[in-house]
Amino acid sequence: MKKIPRKPLLEDNSESESTVVYRSNNHMQVDWRATASLSRSETDPRRYNRKDVGRAEKIIRRFGVRLPLIIAPDGTVLVGGIVLAAAQRMKLDELPVLCASDMSSAEQKALSVAMNRLYEMGDFDRQLLGGLLTELQIEIPDIQFEDMGLEIAEADLAILAFEDDGTEAEDEEDVPDGPAVSRFGDRWLLGGHVIVCGDAGDGESYDLLLQGAIPKLVLGDPPYGIRVEDISSQNHREFVQGSQGAGETEMLPLFGKWCEQICRSAGPGSLV
Repeated sequence: MKKIPRKPLLEDNSESESTVVYRSNNHMQVDWRATASLSRSETDPRRYNRKDVGRAEKIIRRFGVRLPLIIAPDGTVLVGGIVLAAAQRMKLDELPVLCASDMSSAEQKALSVAMNRLYEMGDFDRQLLGGLLTELQIEIPDIQFEDMGLEIAEADLAILAFEDDGTEAEDEEDVPDGPAVSRFGDRWLLGGHVIVCGDAGDGESYDLLLQGAIPKLVLGDPPYGIRVEDISSQNHREFVQGSQGAGETEMLPLFGKWCEQICRSAGPGSLV
């Protein structure tokens, strides 16, 4: 098994101070409160959709609630709103809590924002994450990526980054970074395969590709308005359309054209 390189927790460019001043709270005590007695703060600016709550629920089902919620004395949840939402859906009777009774109402609101931001800081080292996930799949065979709050595509990219450590790239011939050779309308024959340089939203491109054939299976991987460099560890040029941070206004018409042409070209009962 490939060994996971260990890196320091702090990067060299991290700021540090010789003197650390902090607010001491030496009397923190974890209590248990009935879930029905807790409520979400009306001033909490963080929003969760059904998918977010579902992902939190999978984590809790796997590991339980391992961090206490921070609440105000009246049971308003200041930190951990996503846990409360998942617990309510799971019908959990009790939740562990820490009461911020030493803070004013204004300080409690500020704490809510600060703690939500605290757990967003930093980024995953994709290669290290991939190595860790590879180990966990062996050590805990029944573990699912969703149990750790990861989407499958996110985990797959991390594992690919771990497996592709760059050693093979040294033996490969460098691809010249020149202009594209293929031109719009070109039709390439590769043995029994056909490739067309065209537009997935243009019916003439489909006619050129298929030439009367009726496909029964359509596999597509269109851009989803995301930059290639954000989702791929490979050196790949940006797509002509539908990437580089494209928004809903640009993407919906593109998807509409693709779907229209697929429906026109594919045969009845085709899998898409």
